[in-house]
Amino acid sequence: MITTVSEITVDEAECLKKTEGPEKKENIHKFAKVKTERSKQLADGYSNEKRMMEITSISLFACFFFYNVYIIFPYINSTTAALMLLVAVVVGMLMADFVSGVIHWAADTWGTTEWAFVGNTFIRSFREHHIDPAAITRHDWIETNGDNALVSIFFLLPPHIINLLFYGSLPVPGMKLDNFQLFTLIFNVTFSLFIAFTNQFHKWAHSPIQPTIVRKMQEYGLILSRQNHLVHHKSPFDCYYCITTGWLNPFLTRIEFWRRFEELISYTTGLLPRSDDMKWNDHIDLLKDKKK
Repeated sequence: MITTVSEITVDEAECLKKTEGPEKKENIHKFAKVKTERSKQLADGYSNEKRMMEITSISLFACFFFYNVYIIFPYINSTTAALMLLVAVVVGMLMADFVSGVIHWAADTWGTTEWAFVGNTFIRSFREHHIDPAAITRHDWIETNGDNALVSIFFLLPPHIINLLFYGSLPVPGMKLDNFQLFTLIFNVTFSLFIAFTNQFHKWAHSPIQPTIVRKMQEYGLILSRQNHLVHHKSPFDCYYCITTGWLNPFLTRIEFWRRFEELISYTTGLLPRSDDMKWNDHIDLLKDKKK
């Protein structure tokens, strides 16, 4: 059963208010039954193998992250380094917001749960989230952050690859770094940290109650707010994909960035955007058209 408003989308809430006539009770019952069955089907796709992957990803990310911090820390001892840190943090937050939007858009818009590896591993959770937005608030810390930790590991690698290619060695604690080496390390550490915690920010945006410090960070726009993210949860879920800070959502929507990107992909591949997501969410039609 659908028990709280937080478990339904904006469109579903509006349709429930408008549903009238003798078939109202029957339509709502069918809608709730289909929605619950689909939500359970997707939630049951969370496997032990997926759990182990998440634990491994979080553990590896923590090791790589603190190793990089250990390299950087001795250099944060001057005004120049502090300014570099500030710039790297702001740019890292912007980039994390954009990348979170690209990944969110890609998983929402393309592919199916039947796709090899990524289908049941990544896409499944995005389909579940549109059917039951509140499901994320019931996920524990590992399930919430495991996927993002895996992605973030790869964003910690570029500075090490650059150093190996152009300086002939990997960065290690105690080695002398020039400003470019230091900035790339600080940027990637900040960037990867915000990517790693993006889904935690996303979860807080759905949670009816947050810790005071989280609520303040949302109010000051430092992380994704509930008001910003609710724009996305309106069928067909085709805008406001950025879920780290949400800073870029108004701008990318204004220039129709996602729509133009979709048109290009559809033109070159023939694929239709959100076709799989619409199939999973067509139970809302039970509320929209009561005559059928």
